[in-house]
Amino acid sequence: RMDETSRDPEGKTGTSVVTSNVAVSPSAIDLDRCAVFFHHRWSVPVLAYLGAAGGARPGVISVDIGVSRDILRHTLAALVEWRLVRAGTTRAYELEPVGAAVSPSCAALTQAVQEHGLMEIALHKWSMPVLAAMGLGARRFSDLEGALQTVTPRALSRAMRELVDAGLVARTAERGGYTLTGSGTTLGELAGAMLLAHEKARQEHGLV
Repeated sequence: RMDETSRDPEGKTGTSVVTSNVAVSPSAIDLDRCAVFFHHRWSVPVLAYLGAAGGARPGVISVDIGVSRDILRHTLAALVEWRLVRAGTTRAYELEPVGAAVSPSCAALTQAVQEHGLMEIALHKWSMPVLAAMGLGARRFSDLEGALQTVTPRALSRAMRELVDAGLVARTAERGGYTLTGSGTTLGELAGAMLLAHEKARQEHGLV
């Protein structure tokens, strides 16, 4: 069963991803792992592309998604290290089982970002992690610092300023408070769904 409502020990309601052996709630998600996805800014588009193509050589991927070969090389190396992608016998890259599980969520997020004309800001390291954290309940600057423990205050301040300027996040009357706009909510929910799918697949395949 998927997308069931759960309640964490503090009484907050969220979405759980449930299988016969694995249940994943937003409170259990390691949001810092989301930053890893975006440390190599093309990771999500590459996973989306490989899911649709079923595998491809680097030269083809580079041309089709518009990324330089050098950047793509580093991105693919990271995805291999994270056990999301493998190099096939014909020099084509293919999705590992965990990569295949998360690819549809990556595709949905990439499509939404393109439709909103926000690819540039979405490729920044902390934009999507912040939106994911907000989509999973964080609403204050201090909440975001707690959820994204590897972000520096300066990097978080910059990310929030960029997201506000892009119309994805709005400041509230509460000091240090923020809320998602309509577009921000859409992207935050999609980023959160990607993390839920990734965490579920990691647990199913014993990558904990």
